[in-house]
Amino acid sequence: MFSIKSYKPKIYTFCAVIFLTLSHSLHAIHFGKPSLLGHFGNQIAGGLLVDARQKDSGLLSVQYEQTFTTNPYGITRLLFFNGSYVMRVSAAPRTTANTTDIYCTNFLIGTQTLGGLATTGFDSLLTFKPKIKTYSTYFGMHYNLGDVYNGLYAAWHIPFTHLHWKANVREIALAAPGRFIAGDISNNDIDTTINSSATSFLAGQATGGQYNEPLRFGKFNDRISVSKIGNAKLKIGYSIIDHDTQSLAVEAHTLLNGNGPSTARNWFEPSVGTAGRFGLGAGLKFHQSLFRKNILEDGVEKPDYGIDFYLDAQLTHLFARTCKRSYDVTRHGVGSRYMLAKKKPALGTSFTTANNIVSVINYTTLDAKINIDLLFDATALFRYTNDGLKMDFGYQLTGQTKENHKGWQGDISALIGMMRISGTNFGGADLDNVSTDIQIHGANAAGQTANALAFNTPGATITRNDLNIESGLHPCEISHTFLWNLEYGWKNVLTAMPVSPFVGVGTAYETGGSNNALNQWHFFINTGISF
Repeated sequence: MFSIKSYKPKIYTFCAVIFLTLSHSLHAIHFGKPSLLGHFGNQIAGGLLVDARQKDSGLLSVQYEQTFTTNPYGITRLLFFNGSYVMRVSAAPRTTANTTDIYCTNFLIGTQTLGGLATTGFDSLLTFKPKIKTYSTYFGMHYNLGDVYNGLYAAWHIPFTHLHWKANVREIALAAPGRFIAGDISNNDIDTTINSSATSFLAGQATGGQYNEPLRFGKFNDRISVSKIGNAKLKIGYSIIDHDTQSLAVEAHTLLNGNGPSTARNWFEPSVGTAGRFGLGAGLKFHQSLFRKNILEDGVEKPDYGIDFYLDAQLTHLFARTCKRSYDVTRHGVGSRYMLAKKKPALGTSFTTANNIVSVINYTTLDAKINIDLLFDATALFRYTNDGLKMDFGYQLTGQTKENHKGWQGDISALIGMMRISGTNFGGADLDNVSTDIQIHGANAAGQTANALAFNTPGATITRNDLNIESGLHPCEISHTFLWNLEYGWKNVLTAMPVSPFVGVGTAYETGGSNNALNQWHFFINTGISF
């Protein structure tokens, strides 16, 4: 006879593997995330709430769930590359005395007064209060395959998710924009204001001078709504132990996702599930009755009320898929994808070529193969049962290791070099393309001419080797969910066949703390039949 005691070492080993995986994944918070993968399209408790029901031949279930993110400033702090929930766009390069995050000329906002005699004090603050809502319907099935092989079963869970994202963008103008003088973005003075706000540039609406190619990637879109199939799981499992009071099963599963790969069109790009990536994994299910009181009914002992413990732990490897991501230039720091660059059709040609000022991000947004070593999802659940009434209290741990770059699938499509706007003669502008440490916030603006390199000089032209690969990858994340569920079921309501329907309602709160994940409330109802 099987005994749970003989399997305790294996259970402890499995739990140790999960613990070591999570320990490896936890590290400092990462700012400037390229996207919000989140856990949109993942079922609360991984389907355990309905799978834990007493089953005969099988189970069909439907669960409807709504989620609402909380702490919008926390989301912004994760996404903004300055680690704050406010971005300052200013005409003043960063110094010890000020906190400029983005030097405004990178957004085609001029800094000069009429005649170019002085610098204006253009200043604005970008704030966001993003809110994300999801509406998901999960269809599940569990079927015993004991006729094929004793202890064998199959299961699937398929979510259909509608995601609505609202950024709630606000720009507070503290000082008016200025103009550009000859040598900045044209051979001529530009007396009129080309662009007056950071939000219009980030929406891809600003052009002027020799900048005639609007922003194509990393744009701000105030509203995004998508409907996708989330993380669907198909499982095959084997029950090593299968008793009323204790059970142990191992599973293998495949994970499919209908979101599709990232497009990098938006700075904030939420994704339903794993962004179109396919995975394979394994899991373990464990059940132990902690307390049970039986009654005698028709000469047979049946449980009246009791407390049970359930554990469901899953590990999944996601295979690499081609995704489009935007990258910073390593030597120019975090956020440098939003700096301006100059472009020429070939080495040796002049910078006087028309329309040759571009945003770096338009050319450092590339296709790459990206995978995730491990997704982890573990739920521990205590269930109180009193006849048809069931009450659940549980904890769910979900997350992933960081993304891995597995090779480029595209290349930079033009010869570009970083640009410094400081009144340098546009016509002879080789000096504007430098490999010194200019930054998105305008630091180290002084003395660059002496250190400037001609555009034809190796190192001045941006290549894939100059890109910061980590800036385009999603970091590890981990979240903790505390859940409650109340359910009622009826036994054998049809005399012709043993069908037992049930209905339940519950809520959960998910928190990421400082581990790159979201804080959100979950509200759900579930129903189904066991047969």
